[in-house]
Amino acid sequence: MNRDNEKLKAYLDDYHLISVYLSKYYYEGKSSVFRLRDNKHGTLQELQIQSMYESRNGSYITYKLHVPMDLVIGYEYDILDAYGLSCPLIYGRIVRLPEFDMQFSCMDTPLGAQYSKEKTTFRLWAPPATKAVVEYTLGQQTHWVYMNRTVKGTFECDVEGDLDGARYTYIVKNSMDWQQATDPYAVSSTANSKESVVINPAKVRMDLKKDQLPPLDKYTDAVIYEMSIRDFTWMRESGVKHRGKFLGLTETGTRSPQGGMTGLDYLVDLGVTHVQIMPMFDFATVDENHPDVYYNWGYDPLQYNVPEGSYATDPNDGYKRVLELKQMIRTLHEHGLRVIMDVVYNHMYDRMMSSFDKIVPNYFFRLGPNGENSNGSFCGNDMATNRPMVRKFIVESCLHWLKEYGVDGFRFDLMGIIDVDTMNRIVYQCRAIDPNFMIYGEGWNMPTILDEKLKACIANRTRLPHVAFFNDYFRDKIRGSHDVSNFHEKGFAGGNTYLLHEAKLAMQGYDYLDDPWRSINYVECHDNATVWDKIKVSNSGEDREKLLQRINLINGIVILSQGVPFLHSGQEFAVTKRGEHNTYNRPDSINQIDWVRKDYHLAQVNYVRDMIQIRKQFPCLRLETKEEVQYYLETSEIDYRMILFVYHMDMEGYNQLQIYVNPSDNIYPVFLGDGEYELIADQRGSVNQKLSDNNVKIAPVSIAIFARIDQ
Repeated sequence: MNRDNEKLKAYLDDYHLISVYLSKYYYEGKSSVFRLRDNKHGTLQELQIQSMYESRNGSYITYKLHVPMDLVIGYEYDILDAYGLSCPLIYGRIVRLPEFDMQFSCMDTPLGAQYSKEKTTFRLWAPPATKAVVEYTLGQQTHWVYMNRTVKGTFECDVEGDLDGARYTYIVKNSMDWQQATDPYAVSSTANSKESVVINPAKVRMDLKKDQLPPLDKYTDAVIYEMSIRDFTWMRESGVKHRGKFLGLTETGTRSPQGGMTGLDYLVDLGVTHVQIMPMFDFATVDENHPDVYYNWGYDPLQYNVPEGSYATDPNDGYKRVLELKQMIRTLHEHGLRVIMDVVYNHMYDRMMSSFDKIVPNYFFRLGPNGENSNGSFCGNDMATNRPMVRKFIVESCLHWLKEYGVDGFRFDLMGIIDVDTMNRIVYQCRAIDPNFMIYGEGWNMPTILDEKLKACIANRTRLPHVAFFNDYFRDKIRGSHDVSNFHEKGFAGGNTYLLHEAKLAMQGYDYLDDPWRSINYVECHDNATVWDKIKVSNSGEDREKLLQRINLINGIVILSQGVPFLHSGQEFAVTKRGEHNTYNRPDSINQIDWVRKDYHLAQVNYVRDMIQIRKQFPCLRLETKEEVQYYLETSEIDYRMILFVYHMDMEGYNQLQIYVNPSDNIYPVFLGDGEYELIADQRGSVNQKLSDNNVKIAPVSIAIFARIDQ
């Protein structure tokens, strides 16, 4: 708010406290008296001045006024100075008080458009609003209906008749300010979030085929593959008809010019269990009518409960985006793939553009003591997740995606901005519906305006008993620093054997995050440079063949370590962003999956596929707890350069598994021990060959896996 350019501003900051800001360019900012005018009853009440002081920049005088009576929130009031100058009383800090939440929270009230063929009920939560109107268009006719203020600060109206497909917005008056906004609780909209759309639930009901998914007993059974709907099928050489669309991931039989599998067929063949899909809710920075003009990952939410229109075949048809997303998820389920939705409840694209702030100013976003935005997200704003009605929205939004779209998990962007209680409620309610539901996120401690003990970050993991975290310790020790200033530094897999001990701890899966199931093990994701671009810098003295060996080594470590393996799309075939680190708004030519490159690097793809199958074959690689790892695993450090993991466990046909991880340029002769052994895999991938000699050699820059045959 810019108080310097206005003569008089007044805010209700507590139930009996008004803050007035009077410009020094108007009567030197002096007023001997202030009065409150009740516009509903026509009364005028003089208010006591409790204190006054000059602003820091000397442009206005602040007055604190005592209000002796109880004001009715939602009524229109004016403040008048000694000279008769008036301004509307704005509901200020009061909306952020616990007493406000106690008075107005309506946790069990359904909000949004409640459709039936006979009527549609529109219900909006807006306690400070003085008036609210729903504007809807059906066919070519536009109508305006005043909403009635009911209990707990909600506005409501019934519109008779069948409003199926009607487009609508709310027009809300706060003080003297009228704002038009889409429905924050809407489930569909027209292109570019111009209008919300009334949806008939019966028309979008669909069997999402969750019953066709294979069993998932624990988090560590998962192999997660991060992808963007647009990137994955955008390249013309993908052979996909619906390029960059929800429907693109429903197509089978797609092939590259070289005849290689692409799209859905490729995903299934690779063997991953979960696809983590980057934002597929409605976001702000791609023109849905012209999606090829702008590119963005989508971490700029606009409508949380609405599928992104640029991924639909017709963004102006409110049904298309809903049905086509459901078709995509159903098809993935039919092919045995679970869907993890990347959600961004920590911030929105723009606070002032958001429907939340237009309808209930200053409530849904964290603000500092002087009304400044909390900016722990570094995106300009933070959602106030710890407030009851914000928490209600987020929990219900998560349940909407679970119940209506059948998603199988959530990845929380910048989860450390969200509060612990909100996260635990999401976990409890989602897992009550789907016990296999996965929830994990970025647990960094972000500088949001929230008590440290309340943040859903790694430091508070004991208060989040069912939430997993991205393991940046694993990333930095295995791959090396991702920071631009230290990009030349090698990780253990890059040949920095001084990190051997730290790498071993990371691969054990419990030292940093207590238990393996909590650890999302990754070396590459959509953020930052790719592994290939990293090692081209850190290992610049090595030739291409050696670099590709390191790609296999790194991917093998990710997949075979204790924890939950996470792969970024294209990581398996040395994807490049041409050296760029943050490509959130860079062209498709940089972000798209390069299917031609995939065909060129089939050896690397096959290696990753083999490692995934080995992980699935041997249960000792999917232990859930620290205690299990300590019981079954024996580790050694060989020549300060190579790690040996030995698992002692009865498995089908085997009773021991030995894994050698050698990032060095040395060849190491080792004796496996007594008994009969099988070479499960080496630098070539799967071998499955019975050994005639237990004296073997471990090749440079490789992983070798041996299993002792149960006699």
